[in-house]
Amino acid sequence: MKAAVKISVVYLLVGLLWIIFSDRLLELIFTNNNTISLFQTTKGFFYVFLTTLLIFFMVRLLVKRHQQETLNRINKEKELITLLNENDQFRHLFEQSTAGMVITDPNKKDNPIIYVNEGFEQITGYTTEEVIGGNCSFLSDQRDLSNNISEINQALENQETVKMELKNYRKDGTFYWAVLKISPIFNTHNELTCCVGVLEDITEKKIKTDFMENQLKIAKEMLSPNNIRDTIKKSCQMVEDHLNMGCMILRIDEKRQTYELFGSNSIPIAIINKIYERAYNERSQVYLKMLSNSGSYELKDMMEHEVYGFYWRLLYEEGFRSFNVKPILNEEGQVLGGFFVFSKQNENVESIMLQTIENYASILSISLKHMDYLKEIEQSERNYRLIADNTKDMICVIDSDLNTEYISPSYELYFEGFSSFNDLINALPATSQLRLIGYVNQLIKEYELHRIELPFDIDQQTYQLEVDGKQIYDSEEGKNKILLVFRDITERKCYEVSLNRVLYYDSLTNLPNRYYFKQLLEDMISNYDQLALLVLDFDQIKEISNTFGQGAGEYLLNNVADRIKNLIPDATIARTGEEQFSIVSKQINDKYELEKKVKQVLAEMNTFWHYQAHQFVTTVNIGAALFNDQTADTIILQAELALKESFKQGKQRYYIYKDAMKEGNISSLSLQNELYHALDKDQFEIWYQPQIDTVSSKVEGMEALIRWNHDTFGIISPSQFIPIAEETRWIIPIGTWVIRQVCQDLVTWLREGLSYKVSLNISYVQMEDEMFLTKVKEILEETGCPPHLLVFEITENMLMKDLALSLNVINELKILGIEIAVDDFGVGYSSLSYLKQFKLDCLKIDRSFVTHIHKDINDYAIVQAVTEMSQSMGLKVIAEGVESIEHVHLLQRLGCEHFQGYWYSKPVRKELLPEKIQTIHREKFISSQ
Repeated sequence: MKAAVKISVVYLLVGLLWIIFSDRLLELIFTNNNTISLFQTTKGFFYVFLTTLLIFFMVRLLVKRHQQETLNRINKEKELITLLNENDQFRHLFEQSTAGMVITDPNKKDNPIIYVNEGFEQITGYTTEEVIGGNCSFLSDQRDLSNNISEINQALENQETVKMELKNYRKDGTFYWAVLKISPIFNTHNELTCCVGVLEDITEKKIKTDFMENQLKIAKEMLSPNNIRDTIKKSCQMVEDHLNMGCMILRIDEKRQTYELFGSNSIPIAIINKIYERAYNERSQVYLKMLSNSGSYELKDMMEHEVYGFYWRLLYEEGFRSFNVKPILNEEGQVLGGFFVFSKQNENVESIMLQTIENYASILSISLKHMDYLKEIEQSERNYRLIADNTKDMICVIDSDLNTEYISPSYELYFEGFSSFNDLINALPATSQLRLIGYVNQLIKEYELHRIELPFDIDQQTYQLEVDGKQIYDSEEGKNKILLVFRDITERKCYEVSLNRVLYYDSLTNLPNRYYFKQLLEDMISNYDQLALLVLDFDQIKEISNTFGQGAGEYLLNNVADRIKNLIPDATIARTGEEQFSIVSKQINDKYELEKKVKQVLAEMNTFWHYQAHQFVTTVNIGAALFNDQTADTIILQAELALKESFKQGKQRYYIYKDAMKEGNISSLSLQNELYHALDKDQFEIWYQPQIDTVSSKVEGMEALIRWNHDTFGIISPSQFIPIAEETRWIIPIGTWVIRQVCQDLVTWLREGLSYKVSLNISYVQMEDEMFLTKVKEILEETGCPPHLLVFEITENMLMKDLALSLNVINELKILGIEIAVDDFGVGYSSLSYLKQFKLDCLKIDRSFVTHIHKDINDYAIVQAVTEMSQSMGLKVIAEGVESIEHVHLLQRLGCEHFQGYWYSKPVRKELLPEKIQTIHREKFISSQ
């Protein structure tokens, strides 16, 4: 733009000079007017001709440059499309990824964008057409842009991947937190061809993490000796920095006579100054009602109020457009004030923001209560100075020789039978005596010191005195004296202790909570060489409470520690979960001793519990680990891994962590050798997970799942041995064994009057086996199993691997009467046009879409689309991974009626299945209605 202006100015000046001076020259040379006129015309044509040539070549140059840039961009896009087409899976990953994928050209100025995926559009709100050719800097806060660019350029120079956390802005102006990972891509000549960026929205996670940090900071500020008003002011700024919203806390005193306002930096100072200590009156009732209820408001609707319109206009002029208010209440529900957050957007605040705002309002209520408490103390101090002799605080004036010059009558409230400073010292415990004398000696040397605290006992009850001292000058006597004020802070210390208890202890059992337990464990690790950690988990507390009353479950939880202490006297015990306890002992130094103690605890927990007129037993599982120079996090993880391992073995079991449990520690070769003999050693088991029909409120079927129960390694995950079985083709005899076992179980249930459909997974290797269909027919004939009770599950990718093979096998299975289901639907690469060719009966929605359906709008949309599509095709839909009642209700609203997941039941052994089905009918169907 500047270059264009310069050229235009030069052109204008040259033209003017040419016209003026050429005319002057002609007048000097020629006297005939006709001749002058002829030459002026010729001069004009000549000037126009030269100007035309100049414009022609300039436009031609610009057009060529534009065409070349356009051609380069098209070629770059073609190269990218060619690269993506060469790798379908890579292209599918880009197109289907929920993360934002962006590719830029680093070889051009400003590193322009040449590709973005749909995930990028959803995160930022910008369309592909709006961003292609631009630089990604439009997403970022301009204040941080230079640092980000510097970090990216440094990484590109070093040919390294760079990862950074950014505060970005969407097209609509709303901010979000994102993690950006940029990877440079080089060709075979080690030339930088493009940069691939992955953008992930972490706003929800960031908001929750920052809130937890701010919650702890606010609590620490309240426990510090800092001014409470400064603490509330800092809290406002923490909220603004966290939520990117202006924050204001309006305090109403307990008599509702005055206002006091605290605001973050973005709140106009004029509001703070004008509303401070404002008188409360009847016209303020409308705002008191507003504070009593949560709500969102538009500022433009509030600016006409006759009393407070001025303040709302100031906020509007600062760019704020809407606000959300939460009442700050005490335990009795009385309004202490209001918590305002101001947004520069008109849109409604997101749900995660609303929940965070509500959480802030809860913790800030403690600050306002603390402020009321401190204000009472300040008022007390003012009255104290006026009528010192009648105050509860004890005032004492002494000279440099510790002789008492004055002591207020209030000493009788604390000590009896003394009237001097020396008597007071003698009444204190030895440690408090030394501290007070040392404090006074320092005051004699210095003008002023910080307060000290002194504990002392009266009638077997401990009190806390706060001593505030100061060196004063007595002008009448002409010498320095020491003024001491003793104040009873027992109540305040109790308040601080109760606040600490809320932060660090479980409210029901008064045991350390998980957060505090980790600190205790870290301290013990730094001081002791031998430790053992046990993690206990009860699995029937809820059932006990439902059967014998809520008090029964609470009674059990409150008495667990006593039973453990009888067995492990030195134990440090904490409640680290709803039904979980963690125990650390310093006296267990080897695995033998640990196993002995674990067995004792297991036996003790399994004895009768007596509550009122009832007695009951409960089952517990224990995971344990020995300290071996691990960190606290590591030994906790090891004990919890061991706990999970114990649950795999059943109820009332224990497991002690060993290195073999580390993921991947069992080598592939060892597994392969053991797998070869597993079938002959009868180490495989079939576990069943119920499938639920919510319309009829019945268990309609099961999924059969294979488990390998190894003599040494315990339960080995199918994810570890199934790939080996498929690679070695041992999956064929293993799969045949599974089909036979399932058919035998179905026949047994039919004899007992039970009819269920059972689904089982079929491997592609089995489908390739020429004898597969023959073996299935033989098993059906040998066992007498009705084929319509069998459902073979085939993954989406298996169907597409060989269409001809898949169609042939599925058609033959359908002829036999066996139903076909597509497992893990949604994570593969199948086309709907191909799916229509198969005679399918059911689609199973993959658990990855169900797990976060209540949080992720993309997962919600996918499940909705699959459900509606399946219904239109006449297919049954089963949702896998249903783990909460919230999942159930959401899926039901989408029209899904068949579920499978941990909310109803984990996979269980065949022997436990009848009891599990009864539990589902008794508990789950009622709660899901």
